[in-house]
Amino acid sequence: MKRLVTLSLCFLSVSLFPCTQNLETIYEVNSHQDVIIQFEDAHQIVGDQLIVDYQEKKKFIHQNLVEMVKSSQQRVTNLINKKNYSYQQFFAANSLALFNADQNLLKQILLFSEVKCVSLNAKVQGVSLPKRDNFYLVDEKLEFNQKHIKTYQAWEKFKVKGKGIVIGTQDSGVEVTHPALAKQYRGKSKSGLNHDYNWHDAIKGQLSQWDDNHCGYYSKTPCDDQSHGSHTIGTAVGYGGDGKRIGVAPEAKFIACRNMENLTGSVATYLECFDFFMAPYPVGSSSEKGDPKKAPHILTNSWACPEKEGCDNNSFLKTLQTLKRMGIMVVAASGNDGRCNSINNPALYSDYVVSVGGLNHRYGKIAGFSSMGPSYDGSLSPHLIAPASSVYSSVPMRFGSGYAGHWWSGTSMAAPHVAGAIALMWSMKPELIGKIDLTKKILLNNLDKYPSELNCGGISGSKHPNNDSGYGSLNLLKLLDRVSRVEL
Repeated sequence: MKRLVTLSLCFLSVSLFPCTQNLETIYEVNSHQDVIIQFEDAHQIVGDQLIVDYQEKKKFIHQNLVEMVKSSQQRVTNLINKKNYSYQQFFAANSLALFNADQNLLKQILLFSEVKCVSLNAKVQGVSLPKRDNFYLVDEKLEFNQKHIKTYQAWEKFKVKGKGIVIGTQDSGVEVTHPALAKQYRGKSKSGLNHDYNWHDAIKGQLSQWDDNHCGYYSKTPCDDQSHGSHTIGTAVGYGGDGKRIGVAPEAKFIACRNMENLTGSVATYLECFDFFMAPYPVGSSSEKGDPKKAPHILTNSWACPEKEGCDNNSFLKTLQTLKRMGIMVVAASGNDGRCNSINNPALYSDYVVSVGGLNHRYGKIAGFSSMGPSYDGSLSPHLIAPASSVYSSVPMRFGSGYAGHWWSGTSMAAPHVAGAIALMWSMKPELIGKIDLTKKILLNNLDKYPSELNCGGISGSKHPNNDSGYGSLNLLKLLDRVSRVEL
């Protein structure tokens, strides 16, 4: 058995946001609340920089994180157990969700020096839809979004469609038996379906105001209680036997985690899905027993956790830093607020994600609903834009034909185009896998320019990069031509 080197995750010790939620704020409405407790790291982890092998690096980091969480959270979990409260540990973030806690218990917990801060486990509307004037009639015989970014031309010229790459999606769930998604689900084999390491449901109870939950709770089999998740992953990898060429990388595989119930999630459900992707585990198990070698290469995130709804901006920082260090690329939708300085969490972490805004590809301009930067610290965001207006993709078969486009506008639709594009890059040039900064640099320097009349953050929209369209919009022919010439 290899000895674990446990010294420090240096990048995890830096907090970019103050933990401003005090107990009075948390308990303003109810005497008992679900909260997120964030911990100071008990020690640091070094040595992973010396590990060349991609899979061994992920394994090393995961093992050390598990040991660190046990160490740093021990005194708090001992107290919680003594008081008979329920909790859940998160390993990528070194945090803990404590359920139905009263203020007296929180006061005791805050006395421990290893506790950095406590914030509300906010329930948030994970997806906000654009105004109705952002929707267009769709010709169902044309996947206009894919033609706009030259997907089919790129397939033909470079003979690459994402083979060997796995994308993880956390959303409303996925209908994995859909004709356009069944072959791409990693849990499908000739012998049938195996959901271990490929599916997780983080929804343990009602979060939304709606009672009609199609999937129930903690489902052991993949399900989509809305349709948002099936639509977004379809844009990344979908390809139907009926000739529906809806996805950018149809030879890539996907795994999924349900993080929202009727499009309402919480900080805890989002963290739980991130933990699942860091080290996927069998149905009913936990991240502590997960296998990081089964982690997806890329994560696509078409949800938000806005501060205005009570989400603490600290909540995902450590997780995203961990994922980047493990070589897992995180793609996130910028949001649908349609104004400057409105980048949503988790897309606001410019250093650790690829932030994607919306392109109205039908009129060749930035989508009016697309959230624009700069980010919280003045850094550029979004990084790029992608098709986002009435995008045609897969929806659960219970909704008629199993495909839809008219009402499907938003940066949620844009992000999976970029996840699929990165899958093509890594499939074409496997030496790029896990090299987050280099991949990002190549991606952002090989885009079509889309000037804007806006000047978000004081940067002219006529220059690139800017805080309106970032570095530009996807052109897969241009991008893959550059990737084909990369020497590593």
